[in-house]
Order: sequence, then C-alpha cells, then structure tokens
Amino acid sequence: MCEQLADRDRRIYAHKQAKAAALREWHVMIPPKYWTSSFRGFVPRTERQREVAEQLKAWQGDPPFVVLCGPSRVGKTHLAVAKLFRGARCCRRTDHEGVVYPFVDETDLADRWRRANRPGGGDPDAVLDPVIHGGLVVIDDLGKVGSTPKWAAQMFRIINERLNNERPTIITTNLRGAAIEACYGPDHGPAIRHRLKEAMRLVFDQPEGVANDN
Repeated sequence: MCEQLADRDRRIYAHKQAKAAALREWHVMIPPKYWTSSFRGFVPRTERQREVAEQLKAWQGDPPFVVLCGPSRVGKTHLAVAKLFRGARCCRRTDHEGVVYPFVDETDLADRWRRANRPGGGDPDAVLDPVIHGGLVVIDDLGKVGSTPKWAAQMFRIINERLNNERPTIITTNLRGAAIEACYGPDHGPAIRHRLKEAMRLVFDQPEGVANDN
C-alpha cells in the first residue's frame, strides 16, 4: 500500500512539473499582463460577460473554432488565455516539429512573416506552420490593423486549414461581418468571413461607463 501511494505521489508530482514547464514555455509567447489570467480571476461586469466566460470554460473543441467578439477592454484575451492555462481536453499540447505557438498576435505574426520574406530573412513557412498545425491556438486581435492582399491570403490559409482539420482555435477580434471583409479585401475577405461563420461566436456587450476605444 505504501509503495502504491508513493508511486501515485510521484506521478502527481511529475504531472505538476510537466504542466509547470509547459506554462513557462507558453509565457514566452503570451504578453506578461495575461500571465495570471484565469476563469476564477475574471470579473464580469455584465450578465453577458458572465455567460461568455461560462460557455468558453465549458467548450471542449466542438465546434473547433471559437470567436470571441466585442469591443476593447471586455476580457476577450484574458478569457482566451485562461482557456489555454486550464488544460481542457481540447487543449492537449501537440508540437509541430518541436515548436509550440499556443498564442499569437496577428499583427506580430504578420510582421514576422513579412520579415521572413525578405532576402536572407529565413523561411516564411517556418513562421506559419506551427500556427497551422499546432494544438489549441489563440489568434489574438484578428483584423486589428489593415491587411495586404498577400497577408490576407496567408490568414485565409491558416483559418481554412485549421478548420478543415478540426484543430481547436480561439480567435479574438473587435470586428464583425462586413468589417472583416473590408479588413482583408475583396479577394479573401468574403472567404474569411464565410469560414468564420462555422465558428461558435461568443459576443460581448459594452459595459456601461467603459468607453469603446476602437
């Protein structure tokens, strides 16, 4: 009996150590202000915010995409990171060639891809492949800045391949409907909007007394 208890304690300890190591790795890519994000630490200011938090907390990867949509400063990124840290079944960590990108800001991802396209900049596919093939991925601030046709094509590629392969994905954005089309242009905007219609859309409301700074 004592040996069985000791084995169980070792397994529990090893699991906690592995989880801590994964969290340290994730912290490298997640903005420091979100390192302590949790569902318990989220303070909803409206009933709708409470409902969104509960729905995301219960989400297990079906449908594979969740879009958190709403104005700034309502908690979209906080909740998306909280879901990463929670380690639900849909969040199983699957490396692609040893690289893990569980959290990407679209603006930063686009900048890294453009730099890789310059002479001597490296391999552009090496920037995108971990995002396309990884396990649970958060794509933060979709459409925050204007998009070029070349980047719009890559953003469609990411969304399309992840949806086709049912890879769990959380997207945060301030944009809805026609605004997404306008952001990504006539060649890829309608296609991106159409594919995102397959997602579970969780829309935040605007709390009273909080300015919409978009």
